[in-house]
Amino acid sequence: MSSTSSSRSIDAALVARLYAVEQLTVRQIAARVGRSHTAVHRALIRSGIPRRGRGSTDRRIPADVRERVLNAYLDGAAMADICTDHGISSQSVRNIVADAGYDLRPAGGRQHLDLSAIDKLGSQGWPPAAVAMLTGFSEGHVRRQMRKLGYIRQPLPETQVLAEMLKRHGSLRAVARQLGCSAKRVKTALEKEGVQVPTRPHRRAA
Repeated sequence: MSSTSSSRSIDAALVARLYAVEQLTVRQIAARVGRSHTAVHRALIRSGIPRRGRGSTDRRIPADVRERVLNAYLDGAAMADICTDHGISSQSVRNIVADAGYDLRPAGGRQHLDLSAIDKLGSQGWPPAAVAMLTGFSEGHVRRQMRKLGYIRQPLPETQVLAEMLKRHGSLRAVARQLGCSAKRVKTALEKEGVQVPTRPHRRAA
């Protein structure tokens, strides 16, 4: 004979989020999900999330700092750099990462984004958000690398600015060189807005 409360499964993902992200205590989570604090504690253990100590300084780290620390760690930043940039200990960094449900890197390890994999996914038309999900890095980091590889084009300046640049430099190629794009792209953007682009005179055969 089994009781209803003991037989129904507990939502481990919800428990992990309430504990690691919203920073609720085990008893507060138990009251929220309608289970005993023992059941919540066991769910945290099964999820691999370490318990916070009473009076832990990690709980006093602001949420926005915790988020920046986590993003830096997932981006592959060195532990020493993270600690220096945010003024916290390496143990606090590990606690933040573990509380968020991510695996810790081996001591001294540093993850690197595989640019060949990014290049391959970019050539297949995958957007930055999807590439970030597939590689396990933050979207911002992936987006920066994809931009370097040429998969994300920088927006052109407004038409008036382009026209002024063309007048100042005297040629589409010079404008394109400054913007880091093709002359054809500059020409198309100007003509689309009705700006007349001067054509180069053809050389007469001698």
